[in-house]
Amino acid sequence: MAENKSFWRKHFFPFVRKNLLVIILALVVVFTYSWFSIKVKNIKSKNEEEKVRLITKFQHEKDSLNLKNLEFASRVFSWAIRSEMLRNNIENLNQLVTVFVQQSNADVVNIIDSNNNIIISSDKKVEGTTFDDNILANLTKTIVGQDVDKSIIYTPIMGFNSKLGVLVVIVKK
Repeated sequence: MAENKSFWRKHFFPFVRKNLLVIILALVVVFTYSWFSIKVKNIKSKNEEEKVRLITKFQHEKDSLNLKNLEFASRVFSWAIRSEMLRNNIENLNQLVTVFVQQSNADVVNIIDSNNNIIISSDKKVEGTTFDDNILANLTKTIVGQDVDKSIIYTPIMGFNSKLGVLVVIVKK
């Protein structure tokens, strides 16, 4: 025990006194490094959260803008459909629907007559069937319906005195 005390008195304390400044500076460096490491880690996590938030916001705005553009395109497309329906030109309607689906990001396009029958569709399996949706009865302007996995754009096709039908554009998200 006495030998242990003499070691501390003879060797350790004099070493500490001689190198006190170096020891303090080493402790300051270790503390500063630790503090900045924690700070950088916090900043990275905040930046990652901000990045995810901005990406989500951008995707939402992009989807909204795409839907607005498709709504406008379907409104203009309904005018072309109207002129072909007045001429009773079904073959040209098929070509128009095919090109519209290819050029836009629409997944399904249906043209429904005033009796709720699907007369033209990009999905040929549903042509000739009845379209069951209550929204078509009093439709006078373009309406966008949103679902969890898809958006549906309903655009009326108006004749001179009556409604000729409805253009239904379905876009999957």
